[in-house]
Parts: sequence; C-alpha cells; structure tokens
Amino acid sequence: MTRYLSPFYTSRFSKAAITIAALLVMQSPISLAKETAATAQPVAELKPYSASYSATMSGIPVNGNAERTLSQNPDGSWTLSFDAEMLLYSLTEKSRFRFANGQIQPEAYRLQKGALGRKDTATVEFDWGKKIANSRENKDSWQVNLSPADLDRISYQQQLQLDVAKGLKEFSYQVIDEDEKDNYRFRIDGEELLETPAGPLKTVRLVMVRDNNKRQTTLWLARDWNDLLVQLKQTEKGKDYIVTLKKAVVDNKTVTGQKSPGSSTNTSTKAATPKA
Repeated sequence: MTRYLSPFYTSRFSKAAITIAALLVMQSPISLAKETAATAQPVAELKPYSASYSATMSGIPVNGNAERTLSQNPDGSWTLSFDAEMLLYSLTEKSRFRFANGQIQPEAYRLQKGALGRKDTATVEFDWGKKIANSRENKDSWQVNLSPADLDRISYQQQLQLDVAKGLKEFSYQVIDEDEKDNYRFRIDGEELLETPAGPLKTVRLVMVRDNNKRQTTLWLARDWNDLLVQLKQTEKGKDYIVTLKKAVVDNKTVTGQKSPGSSTNTSTKAATPKA
C-alpha cells in the first residue's frame, strides 16, 4: 500500500521534490483537539487566502512552485487547494467541505500526483447520511465507516489552524487514507518571531508527535494572519527539508511582517531545530 507521506518513486533526482511537496500536504474532525480549560473556547473563523512557498533541502534551494488557496463557493461550502511543481514532480490536491461552529466537515477530496511519466489519482467522497467514505486510488476502491471526527488528507491541516486559534495546546485528527484512518498528533512547542521574505512574523511553533524520532516535523503558524502556515521543517537522516512562505494574501490583505519599533536590534529569530 502506498503511504501518503513517504516518497513513492525511486529516482534520486525527484526524491527531494517529492519529500518537500509531501511536507506541504502533511503538515501525515468533531475535532479531537484537546480542551485545556473548563471554559468554552472561542469559535475560530475561516478567512479566504492565497499563499506561495519556496523550498530548500539542507540549505540548497529547490526549483519549483507551491501554492495554497482557500476560497468560499457560491453554495456556502469551501474549497482548499494545493498545487506544487518541483523538478519532475507535480501534485494537486483539493478538498471541498462545509464549515459550522468552528468545525470542518469534508464532502469531497481529490489528489493527483505524477513524476517521471507516472500519474496517480486518489479520491474520497464523504456520505455523511450513510456514514460511509467511498475511497479510491487508481483502480483500487474501499468503503470506510465514518465517525464525526473524520477529515481528509488536506482539510485536517485547515482544522489544525482553526484549533490553534482557539488557544488549544494539543491536537489529534483522524484522516481517511485509502482503506483506513490515520491519526495525526501535534502539540504547541512555543512562540517565535520568525524572519520570512514577508518580514518578521509572530508565530506559534508546533511539533508533530510521533512514536519515534526517525523523522522530526515542526511547523510555524502566523498568529496575526489567521494562523496561516509560515514555515515547515522536516529533519530525516541528517537532512533538513524546509518550506517557507514567500508571499500571501489573507482576507484581501497582503501579509506583511512586524515593523521595527525604531531599534536597530534585530529581534527576529530563525527556526529552531525540533527537539529530539
């Protein structure tokens, strides 16, 4: 079975591009985000946005483009899209979902990916009336029983942004992946003023919780920009893959960094290496 976050081609030339593109669609429902206080949490709002990203592998720039957009449809539903082209690898993802009371409920998901002449397609149709997800990848198909917490492989990333805005500290999401459900866990690791091409941005830093330390994943979300993804870093086998925001527009406003209070001292910090 092809696993989603793992490179699925053997070409050394395309492996870095595949890993970097997979990072942006990892980041590998009712929400399972854990409440940390007895009082009710504020309900976060969705705001449309478009963002573009650049990537490096162990400090070396990787040629390509990556774009993520969130837009509202005429019928009130939302579409989250991700498109990436890096070296010989391309990937397109789309999720259509409903949103109410701070919670995403997916309706349809589609993934297209290709490299070196090979193309793969995956879809998930969510039938909430029958509580069944109809999942398909190429010629294989499955039916998966749905629970209220279930999301698809890109909408859970948007739910994470929403749950961070609520002030929660730990997060867990069930994601439909082929014939099963994967569980993705995150925790808050601190706050950081991160230097980016858009300027210094106030961010919250999260780490992905895994059963081992073979792969470490850290992501930074912009607190002043609806918790937009600003940077994502994965360390594996001594190599760092980093994806960084180039430019973005959130709710028709261009993302810009904090202005200096007049001091010549640069208070911005670079991303910290994830803890072992």
